[in-house]
Amino acid sequence: MKKKLCLSPEKKITGLCAGIGDYLNIDPTLIRVFAIGIALATAVLPAFFVYLIMSLVLPKPDEDYFMTHPTSGKRLYKSRDDKRLAGVCGGIAETYNRDSTVIRLIWALSFIIIGYGLWLYIASAIIIPKKDDVI
Repeated sequence: MKKKLCLSPEKKITGLCAGIGDYLNIDPTLIRVFAIGIALATAVLPAFFVYLIMSLVLPKPDEDYFMTHPTSGKRLYKSRDDKRLAGVCGGIAETYNRDSTVIRLIWALSFIIIGYGLWLYIASAIIIPKKDDVI
């Protein structure tokens, strides 16, 4: 049975971001942060309609689909040790084995150049779980 794009039972709202993450073998948290970034860049409403339409169009998975296609890969968590504010940049650095200073500089540049880095950081601090919070 091949992999298919569908909504995921691991959902925060509809399971769309988790389904896309499972299909692409990417941590669903990154898909959620990316979706919020797109929403901020497009004044929210267009991204909301795309999200809504995709959530209605994508099928729900068969009951045994995620049993036969387990998710794998690295999971993103906020850092406990390397944090300045909420641990978002430290968590990204730990997950992908990068220097946290570089991640912080990229985030700061996105705030200065693009203008919505602060809102994306706040959303990421809310969305990205702490390792202790995950069962």
